[in-house]
Order: sequence, then structure tokens, then C-alpha cells
Amino acid sequence: MESDTTYSFRLKDSLLGAQMLFVAFGALVLVPILTGMSTNVALFTAGVGTLIFQICTRGKVPVFLASSFAFIAPIIYGVQTWGLPATLGGMVVAGAVYVVLSFIIRWRGTEIIMRLLPPIVTGPVIIVIGLVLAPVGVNMALGKAGDGSAVLVPENTALIISMAALATTVLVSLLGRGMIRLIPIMSGIAVGYLCAIGLGIHDFSKVAAAPWFGVPDFVFPEFRWEAILFIIPITLAPAIEHFGDIIAISSVTGKDFLKDPGIKSTMLGDGIATMLASFIGGPPNTTYSEVTGAVALTRAFNPGVMTWAAIWAIVLSCVNKLGAFLSSIPVPVMGGIMILLFGAIMVVGLNTLVRAGEDLMEPRNLAVLERVATKTTLEVQYGGGIKSRGALRSVFSAGASRAICGSIAVREPESFAEWLAEFGGGKLILGADIRDGAAAVQGWTERSEMTAQELIARFAPQGLAQVICTDIARDGMLCGTSAEFYAGLQGQFPGVEITASGGIASMADIEALDGAGLRSVIVGKALYEGRITLEELKRCLPNA
Repeated sequence: MESDTTYSFRLKDSLLGAQMLFVAFGALVLVPILTGMSTNVALFTAGVGTLIFQICTRGKVPVFLASSFAFIAPIIYGVQTWGLPATLGGMVVAGAVYVVLSFIIRWRGTEIIMRLLPPIVTGPVIIVIGLVLAPVGVNMALGKAGDGSAVLVPENTALIISMAALATTVLVSLLGRGMIRLIPIMSGIAVGYLCAIGLGIHDFSKVAAAPWFGVPDFVFPEFRWEAILFIIPITLAPAIEHFGDIIAISSVTGKDFLKDPGIKSTMLGDGIATMLASFIGGPPNTTYSEVTGAVALTRAFNPGVMTWAAIWAIVLSCVNKLGAFLSSIPVPVMGGIMILLFGAIMVVGLNTLVRAGEDLMEPRNLAVLERVATKTTLEVQYGGGIKSRGALRSVFSAGASRAICGSIAVREPESFAEWLAEFGGGKLILGADIRDGAAAVQGWTERSEMTAQELIARFAPQGLAQVICTDIARDGMLCGTSAEFYAGLQGQFPGVEITASGGIASMADIEALDGAGLRSVIVGKALYEGRITLEELKRCLPNA
């Protein structure tokens, strides 16, 4: 359902804006803490960058911009090699690359970027970023300097502190509820710091000496070709991730921001914000998924709330004691957080490849399928990356009972129709990812002109027996299912089994779908989080 995202700047939203900044705060200050940059400058550039983004997008997108994790490794290396001013110069040019990409998109559309920078290119780049950073996190968790050259805290003491911070971050991510779940990094830092204080690892002298208020310590760039050529390739990964962030906020609000204001405008805002941030000593900016989660939770779709978040960030940037306090956080605390963070970066890279289906036909993956199919009594369905008849045969030979095909059915309907005729409707399932009533492809990054009804109608006469229909706007959000939409599809195509996917949050959702005439449903996040139990599901299965 489409939500009202009309811009309105109201005094009553000021506290809600402060809440959004609170959600982003832990990740926002983490980058400057890890790289030795000023947290006060990072706060200032996050606020100003968000305001610039709102101007470029005409106040249509409720997102908050702040420090980008993708640049942590390049900043650390760049500062060690060429110094901070030269590294900032490279990041100014990186922001200019975003701006150039925005004009290319304006000229040729988003498809040109996906062709030039496919997931098979950007996925490994993201993975390498995580691998390069991992040793730094381990060293810091052990109480050493990032390069391992010096011992700052005794190893046993450091491990207690770092593991406390790491465990808290993980537990809050997995078990937290409401707003608490959106601040795992801040929670981990808080517990780790308290643990460090209890063990006598703290130094508040700089906090006491710092004045209460003052202008942030801005640093201006120098331009050196070595730093520029080193930094530019890193921009590819966050540029592609930008698509995912905009898709996420589109899903939350029900508005297609890929079209209005369009990636051309959001990328432009991100690029100019990054240029300005780097020009005055701040880390590059990026849209924050944590804040997108807070938008989904609070239903605060008014972009004016983000204006207040930006204002609060600028105000806090002038509080010098805050910056001094953040810089006093002990090394092991940050090491524990970094282990999780850099592992997560590698997972993002892997997920980029998997969602694009780039490596799912590799022999090692088919070997896993074969092992699951032959060593268990499970009936296995396999999907992702199936682009040819040969790939289908390999999947079935490995033991899959059915194969799920998605993008190929939209892009090459003749091929999918031929496969239906050859393998039969009982062997092939149509995977239909739906956004605003239309089928989406390429890992949800592209929206086709074909509606869900048209897609199913194209293949129903040719023996299609089952469709797994995923409502992108609700998938993973636990906000309830589109029972009316699915019921309409099932009523229009009684000979096709419509399997509902996306938004299932409780047994009441499943019962609503059952009452609407659906025969099957996919339950994921609600089961992992304990909102629905296996015992409850078994009661729905007559043969369990």
C-alpha cells in the first residue's frame, strides 16, 4: 500500500527527527572513530549531506545520509600512505564519480550501469573490502594497534571487552525488539565501554580538558594522483548498493523512488553530499538502512523528519565534549564491533552475487544440492541463476524435485514456455517478485511493464501449475500479508497454485490467506524470530 511521503517541516516532528539520528548515531560515528577522523566533522557532514540530498531529490525520499562503511579500509590505508588531506582529495573525486554516474543514468537509464558494473564485478569488490579489513578488527579485538605493531591493552583483558561488545551487538541484532533492535552497534559500544571501565581500561582526561562547544576541526583536501587512483575503484561497490538502499525505502513506503525522483537524482544527491563531506574533512556519505528500518517501524514517512535529524546532527557537531568522549572509547571495544562489521561486509558481497544468480550453477553449489537431496528425505526446490536448459537439467540431475525460475520468464518468455513443454508444469515453478503490481527482475533492481496477472496468464494455458508470488514491499518487513491481492490472483487462476510470500508475521496472517482460498504460503523471518513456532505450523499441515 502506498504511503503519504509528502514533505512537511513541522516543529512537532523534531523529537522524531532526534530519534532517527539516535538510530544512525552508532554507525555514523564508528567510521571516524576507526579511521582517526573527527566525529564532530562526521556529524556535521552527515547533517549537511542529508540536507543536500533532500534538495537534489526535491524532498521526496525519507532517508538519512551518513558515514559510509565501504570507505573504511581505503581511508585507513590512504591516511597511513599519503596522509589525511590527500585521502580526502581522492574521496572528493569519488563523490564526483557518483555525480558522473547520475548524469549517465539521466542520459541512458539505469540499465547502462548494470551492464557496466554487473554484480559479478561489484560483489567481489565488496568481499575484498571485508577481507582486507578483517585482520585490523582481529588485532584491535586482541588489544593491539590496527596493524598489530603495538600492544595497547593486555590480551586477556582485551578479549573480555571485545567479546562483550561483539556478543551484545549480535544479541541485540537477533533478539532485540522495536527501536532497540535498530541500534545494535550503539548497544555493543555501550556494554563494551562499561566493561572496559569495570576493568580499569579508560581515560577521561581528554573529555575533561575539551571545551563544551566549538566549531568542528575541518580539514581540507589535497589532490594527488596516487590517492585518487586508489580510491576511485572503491566507489563501484557503494554506487551499486545505492540501488538497493533506494529499493528498500521504496518497499517500505510503497512509492517507486527509482522512478520519482529517480536514481539519477538520488545518486546526484549522494555524490554532492560525499564531495562536500570530503572537502571539509568528513567521511563519504551513504544512505542508511538502519534509518530505513526505523521509518518502517515508526511509519514516519514524512521526509521532513529527516530534515530535523540533519539539524540535530549539525547541532551536536558543535559539542566538543561529545567528540572527545567518543574518541576515548578503548580499542578492544571497537575491535569487537569491527569483527562483526567486516564479516557483514563480506556477506553483503556474497549476497550481491547470490541474488543476481551469478554463481548458483557452479559445480560446488550443485554438489551441495545433491548432498541435501540424497542424504535427507526432504523434497528440494532449487532456484536462482537458472538461465538455460542445460542449467535446468543439471539442477534436476543433482536431485531437485522442482526448479524455480523468475527473471528468465519475464525477459525470455519463449524460453520458459519451451521449458514448460519439455519438463512439465509439475517440475517448474514460476517465481514472481511483484512491486506495485508489476513483475521485478535482476534482484528487484528493475521493474518490468508486465503485471502479475499478465505474467501468470502468459503461462497458465501452457501447463503452469504453481507460482511463488513475493510482495517486495512487504518481504522481510513482518507487516502483514497482501491477502486481498493473493486472493484475487487465486480467483483469477483457479488452476494455478498461488503460493504467498512476503510480510507473514503471525498465524493470523496464515489463517487470512487460508480463508482467502490459498493452498500454500512461505514463512521465513517470522519463524526465525519466534513469532510463529514449528508446532503452530505443524497444526496447519495435515500430514505433519
